[in-house]
Amino acid sequence: TPSEELLTEVIETVDEDGSGAITFDEFNQLMEMLSRTQGFTRRQRDDLEKLFARFDQEKAQHVSVTCLPAALSFLGYGSSLQEVRAVAEDVDLDGGGKLEWGEFIIFMRRIGELERQRLMVVFEESDSDGSGSLEADEVE
Repeated sequence: TPSEELLTEVIETVDEDGSGAITFDEFNQLMEMLSRTQGFTRRQRDDLEKLFARFDQEKAQHVSVTCLPAALSFLGYGSSLQEVRAVAEDVDLDGGGKLEWGEFIIFMRRIGELERQRLMVVFEESDSDGSGSLEADEVE
């Protein structure tokens, strides 16, 4: 699900007449942009480009799958090696063990989704009264 920040950014980009409403053609542009950006805002993409460059050890426009755990650790993600390998294998279209930029951004989107699912489970387990919010006594 796109964030409110991303939707605002994309609508501002495609709303050519500045009306605040989008036409069908603008809606098609919006959908294309969401697909192309994998749901990341411009700022997030800039950060991911820096991360990609940092771990592109050969400066060959790809990141080795073996570097992905370190890249995720750098971001503070808690993905297991098994999850990283499974997602990387799924998005590495040529099976070469190296992710190009497009594959990398898809990889990061999927890992992000796994992280959110993991956090949701922890949240729900901690929400002992089932209120949908965490009170101070529910947080250990």
